[in-house]
Amino acid sequence: MAIDKKARGLLGKKADKTFVNNQVASISSSAFNMFDTNTMTAGWYVSNTGVLTTSAILLISDFIPVTAGNKYTITKYLNSPGGYYDANKNWVSKITGGTDNLPYTMTIPANIAFVRLNFDSLVNANVFMMMLGDALPATYVPYGRFTMYFLDKFRSKKLVALGDSITWQDGRAYSSGPQSGQIAVGYMTLLKYYLGLLSFNNLGANGATMVDGANSIMVVGKTANYTLYDLVTILAGTNDYGTSMPMGVIGDVGSAFDIATFYGAYQSLIEYIFTSNPLIKVYLFTPTKRFDQQTANSVGLLLKDYRDAIIAIGDLYSIPVLDLYSKSGINSLTADTYTRDKLHPIDIGYAKLCETILPFVQSN
Repeated sequence: MAIDKKARGLLGKKADKTFVNNQVASISSSAFNMFDTNTMTAGWYVSNTGVLTTSAILLISDFIPVTAGNKYTITKYLNSPGGYYDANKNWVSKITGGTDNLPYTMTIPANIAFVRLNFDSLVNANVFMMMLGDALPATYVPYGRFTMYFLDKFRSKKLVALGDSITWQDGRAYSSGPQSGQIAVGYMTLLKYYLGLLSFNNLGANGATMVDGANSIMVVGKTANYTLYDLVTILAGTNDYGTSMPMGVIGDVGSAFDIATFYGAYQSLIEYIFTSNPLIKVYLFTPTKRFDQQTANSVGLLLKDYRDAIIAIGDLYSIPVLDLYSKSGINSLTADTYTRDKLHPIDIGYAKLCETILPFVQSN
């Protein structure tokens, strides 16, 4: 699947492991090899001017997604190493700066979204690595090795995701921004690939609030059959803030809830989920900071107030809460890079979020 291939390159910082009888025995900091030998094309290379050229001995990689400003290290630099490409996979320039036949760390220039690499033999390609950062591990790490780390825990698991447009966008074409018209690789696609999930069901609703309404997260969430799923994520709050939904008060477990308030609607949904499937694993995400709107809304509440309410709900029901408001990695200095409008992520923004979401889900 094309999206899966793209997802492989979006996250670079990963974990390595040691296996004993096919079980995970230990975890150590390492990196994910982004280079897939199965996508190479033999008999071709890209010239120093960007022309695809035939060769009896050279091979060329597929387009490997990269993030401008990040550093990536490759096992071996060739005199004709390959090239940088823009988001439309148009040639921009040759990769330069390395020493022939030695490892090389490249810093991705602005406006670059892909690289293609040349190889001088299949033997070299089969031990080749490309990793996020400025170093390589001492021994070869095969492509896709990180996926195996989560396989035993999450294999055959099914996820359902509830949320607003940030959830809904996954698998749909962007309507604006630098990736307009391209299919989004959102956090669910990334979780499915890196956790080894069997499937996910995206029940995100564009523009949805948690508070009661025909398209609300609570109403849509109550249409799901939770006996079919093992995991559920809920990402909500930014539209409740943006449309000035009332907060209400947190109620006792099992009490009657005012679903016209944020607390009441959220608690009503949580209790519906657990009543439907007491064994399901629930993960709550607070909304990320917004850089398009930061003042109090018309009912006098800040986005942080809705975030605090989600944390309180998680505490009441003993549900793990990931505080993306404070831990997303996206701030006012980086919002233009990771989002298309200071709120909605693009692919590299989803990858940035997943750097936090992934270990959170794995460890809870």
